[in-house]
Amino acid sequence: MRRRRPHHLLRTGLFSVSVALAMAFTLVAATQVVAHFLLNLNVRVIHVDHVEGDLFLHVRTPMPYLLADKLGTSEGDNLPEPAPFTRNTQEEGRLVHFVDPSQIAANPLGVGQIAEGGLVLKSGGVRLRGTVERVALHEVGKEPGFATLDEARLVFERPFTLSVLPEGLYVGDTVVDVRIRYETN
Repeated sequence: MRRRRPHHLLRTGLFSVSVALAMAFTLVAATQVVAHFLLNLNVRVIHVDHVEGDLFLHVRTPMPYLLADKLGTSEGDNLPEPAPFTRNTQEEGRLVHFVDPSQIAANPLGVGQIAEGGLVLKSGGVRLRGTVERVALHEVGKEPGFATLDEARLVFERPFTLSVLPEGLYVGDTVVDVRIRYETN
């Protein structure tokens, strides 16, 4: 078990970083989601946790925010190329997007890697690259607590299995939790 090193200035600095990250993530995500996916839950939470030289981000975001700019274009009456980890179909004449469990099973950290790629965290002017450690998907309304850092940590201590997701889960009804580790020393 790692020992925590509390430090007032570090906590204040990390709070500033977390606020800046949340604002940047919100601005980028908000511009991406408008044209493609329905959004049935509008929540974004980023917890910053500093533990012995490593920085952990615990991120909760709706799945549409991660994938909206990844949907392919449509040619004529054809369906657009689906975004990663999704499948498209027509439902009552409308284009709808479902989570594709087979793609997630084949690449369980892939949705988290999209999140990591969209976050820019710098130290000394150099972008830090994170390592996605865990990803969990939840149906809107059935997601565990994530309001506190302790709740977020608990989400990643539990095993995630795709069997908890219902068949035919809409992308807009899906929340993604991601734990990213940055080596900061």
